[in-house]
Amino acid sequence: MTTHFEHILNMYEQGHTCVPKDQLGQQFEVHAQTGLMISDTYVATERAYTDAQTIHLWLNEKRKHYPQQSPSVAYPQLNQKQHEALETFAYHHLLLLTGGPGTGKTYTLRYLIQDWLTRQPKRPQPYRVLMLAPTGKAAARMKESLRESVFAELQLSFQTIHRALNIHPGPFTYYRRPNYDQLEADLIIIDEVSMIDTELGALLLSYINPQTPVVFSGDPEQLPAIGPGLFLMDILSYLTAHQGPVTQLTQNIRQDHVSALYELITMTRQVDKKRPWPYDNLTDDASLKQISCQSVGTCRQHILAWARQHSGDTQNVILSPFKKGPLGSDAINQLIRQERGQPYRRNGDPTILTQNLPSDGLSNGDTGQLIYNQQWRVEFKQLEGEHNTLIYDPTRFDDAWALTIHKTQGSEYQHVCLVIPPTQGEELSMTKRLFYTGITRAKKSLTLIGALNQLHQIVRYERTRYTIPLNDLDVRLERPHK
Repeated sequence: MTTHFEHILNMYEQGHTCVPKDQLGQQFEVHAQTGLMISDTYVATERAYTDAQTIHLWLNEKRKHYPQQSPSVAYPQLNQKQHEALETFAYHHLLLLTGGPGTGKTYTLRYLIQDWLTRQPKRPQPYRVLMLAPTGKAAARMKESLRESVFAELQLSFQTIHRALNIHPGPFTYYRRPNYDQLEADLIIIDEVSMIDTELGALLLSYINPQTPVVFSGDPEQLPAIGPGLFLMDILSYLTAHQGPVTQLTQNIRQDHVSALYELITMTRQVDKKRPWPYDNLTDDASLKQISCQSVGTCRQHILAWARQHSGDTQNVILSPFKKGPLGSDAINQLIRQERGQPYRRNGDPTILTQNLPSDGLSNGDTGQLIYNQQWRVEFKQLEGEHNTLIYDPTRFDDAWALTIHKTQGSEYQHVCLVIPPTQGEELSMTKRLFYTGITRAKKSLTLIGALNQLHQIVRYERTRYTIPLNDLDVRLERPHK
């Protein structure tokens, strides 16, 4: 029989940082539990509570160091919300910048850095700006987006959070290597914050001086981190409750405002459960193609047709909510292999690393491109200072024409095919956040294939993830007696 303590640990491993008391039943005995923290409404492990407390204390301390400055000049290139972001950051030296794809978060960061620099006193050594992201792909994309920015007086460093903290992941925890001090930087910018779990977020903040200016950037509508907690949402709730430095960008500056893809992203992001979802009014154009099919066989035929036109390019991808199953990414990759025959491997094909290679600066889930020159190699477009080519070893790599949506979080592609597998009864193949994350991987075109009739239910379907409210941590919790 599972004890309450085991149940709480299981919930933690499923992404929750606490469990509501009413889910534990009336026979929950506080005095019999160990390693728990108890509030009036929830129960949490000491580890989860300590992480939440670390985040809470850092935010509280940060509020004591608001410089209350103003932007140096007006920037005609920025819209009103982007100007508001600069003003908010100048006043607080802290900013949570949110917004969907194409709203100009990275573009805004470029001017934010420039404006911050103009307000700094001159000094002989360059100012150090540390740009962090949870994955190598996200860090490389941030560097690519800012490559045209020239800051002669800055020392810009783009790193993954793991490399900056000198840590590597373990089972539900992170192991720090010894002899490592606080992060040395004059400004820290953290991108793709929705991918950061509570434990990693707490660890990161514990190594950032609260007096250091910090920007968090992310899209709260995307999938949460695989690990426990909702780091981005918890910070957003805390700062909003304290009328803190939050700016949401809403104006799309990248995609055509009249494109069907932009309309689909917008209506999914802004879905109102009290009103009909206007998806039925959406018509195809160059940016969006919709193919409805209810059988696995028909879906496979359409997927293969898309693959014949787009596979073999790392800028294109087929996405599935599942790895396994008849329309999972594994099955789709197998389908493409069979379609190609032998030899199926071709120059330029995408491939994905299936294990961590810290000595090469690579992690499980990094995608590369197959290159043949006397022997097969894999080329990775990673950050400077990392090895970017490896000899191809089939025990270390999988085909990557098709990937799960989770694997592509933090990446963007020119052309995306999103599979919506038909399901039986009332079961749905994905949640709203999974669907939203999938469609926002596409920059130029999106093709939807599958059970499109289920989309009305999908965009209203979410899974609850329980987290410790940071605002509740002003109240001291009790440790139960043994």
